[in-house]
Amino acid sequence: MAQRLHTNEILDRLMSLIDTSLSPAPPIGLGLVTIAKGDLGFYAGKDSVTVELPALFVKPSPTNELSFRAMGQEYEVVYKHRLVYLRQFATTEKVVENKVKETLKIAELLIDNIDLNALALSNGQIIRSLPSSIEWEPLEDELVGGLNVWLFATAITFDVVAITRR
Repeated sequence: MAQRLHTNEILDRLMSLIDTSLSPAPPIGLGLVTIAKGDLGFYAGKDSVTVELPALFVKPSPTNELSFRAMGQEYEVVYKHRLVYLRQFATTEKVVENKVKETLKIAELLIDNIDLNALALSNGQIIRSLPSSIEWEPLEDELVGGLNVWLFATAITFDVVAITRR
């Protein structure tokens, strides 16, 4: 039976795009030191978090949306991802301005690669992908602020819509 769900392939391509485009130092990238599958829960204390910055954590959301299309017996699957960007800032920095600029750089990368850089899926294809929300002060921002007042976090929800054949 042909594979119908492609969570790992999509996540791997997303991680690869982020690494290639955002690991270089500014102004080209964000100088990411850590690009990790998962979330901040894997990093227990302030020392382990601050050593790894700037960081981008990527994980599939707890649910995917599946629907059946009668025509051609296809499934439409919406793969949701949460990207959390974390960085330490200086007291003299324009924090809000830089937070917005850097988060938008991540969102623009996602927008520029609506087909995840021509990702070919076995038994399916990507129809579109787009950031569906940007959180300037997500729950993670409060969490990291409690670990170290000189940290900030932002989050992006990224949806990938794919068609898979039955």
